[in-house]
Amino acid sequence: MSKLQAGPDQQKNLASALSVARQFINTRAKRSRTTNLIGTRCERNLHPLEGAPTLYVLFPKAGGGQPQRIDLSFLLGFPNLEALFSESFRINFAALDHKTRIEYAGVLKRGLFRYLHARNLEEATPEDLNAELFDDFLLYLRRETKSDGKQLSTQTTRLRLTVIRSVLAGL
Repeated sequence: MSKLQAGPDQQKNLASALSVARQFINTRAKRSRTTNLIGTRCERNLHPLEGAPTLYVLFPKAGGGQPQRIDLSFLLGFPNLEALFSESFRINFAALDHKTRIEYAGVLKRGLFRYLHARNLEEATPEDLNAELFDDFLLYLRRETKSDGKQLSTQTTRLRLTVIRSVLAGL
């Protein structure tokens, strides 16, 4: 059999792969970014009981009902980065599942923004987010420990970097 001819098993695998690819493309087309952005917004307010400022990103639910509210109030402690990250979160994560959005907000808070706070960089600007800062952030992640004293897993470190990359992807 030549390299260009496929056996029955290979043809079946190829057909299966093409089917999966078509399903993926169709799903992505249905969940296009433009459609998912309609109705999303950032909402700044005061907490009704505490009076503290709040920041939420609201994502409408398919089929109506109360929108999903993702609390990004931790960004308010970083005035020069707040608008950039909240708007980017709103735009880049509109097509994601609601549980993923909640997880990613927590990852940002526990990752980059905990690092910025630990380094007293609350006044950091977008221009400060450079290669040097991210090199130091990576070292910080490698030294960071969990409550049990163990280092963060490679998977956790990778997730913290991936979420930042995803937020900044559209800039």
